[in-house]
Amino acid sequence: MRFTVLPRRWALLACLVLPCSANAFFPFDFDDADTEGKGKSEIEMSFAYQKDRAIVLNDAGDEMEVATDASNTLLWSYTYGVTDNLDVFINKARQGNPYAGWLNTQVGAQWLFAGDQNRGWSFALMPSLILPVSQRSEAKGLGSAKTNFELIWISSYVSSDYELHFNVGYSGNRYSRSIEDEPRRHLWSVSVAPIWVLNEQWSLGVSLGAATNTDDTGKYTPFGQFGISYTPIKNVQVGLGVMVSPNWRKTDGSRSTTMTAGLSYDF
Repeated sequence: MRFTVLPRRWALLACLVLPCSANAFFPFDFDDADTEGKGKSEIEMSFAYQKDRAIVLNDAGDEMEVATDASNTLLWSYTYGVTDNLDVFINKARQGNPYAGWLNTQVGAQWLFAGDQNRGWSFALMPSLILPVSQRSEAKGLGSAKTNFELIWISSYVSSDYELHFNVGYSGNRYSRSIEDEPRRHLWSVSVAPIWVLNEQWSLGVSLGAATNTDDTGKYTPFGQFGISYTPIKNVQVGLGVMVSPNWRKTDGSRSTTMTAGLSYDF
């Protein structure tokens, strides 16, 4: 599973976006069909830094300046295996910049309903609730003050040398207050991620996909992510990742770049 509790403008940019739990390949923001196993747990903690770059144009369409915006977020996730095929999880996140505060909490489950999660194809569903923040936090851009629902369909193929993961996700995007640029209320995403297992300690991979744009500047937002994972000791995983999301309706270099770093521990 994976994190998805992120600031509003990240919505569905990586699942894609809003909370989730233990990563298929930490620190990627996609999910695999794997579950923890009955009685087992996983804790994840990561840091994400995002920088947005946009070109400001005048009425004639000429470039006036380059505008940038940056934010950073700490994320925590706890997952528990209720049965061998069913996990429950909770995700928390706190933004430090530009406005400090807690973001939406997410609670949910992952059900492995078909296949062998250790070899070959497997399939899972991940429903979750995105719990509301306060009206004051919503006004600051720290999330939504309404409860939203998310559902992700997951398909994974696992072999000794490589893995392949597909995600198709839906998330509600309702807000309690009126917003000048009314965001889309229904967000969809799709992604594919091949992972190469180099040895018992090192793995690397890429994730490519697209998600519904939250505003009317375009229907979809593409994204690409590269990541590397290192297992220094048993049950501990360290990951580094970089995600880039260009505005494909513009040719002026507008884009969003997100860097993530973190670790996970299974017990």
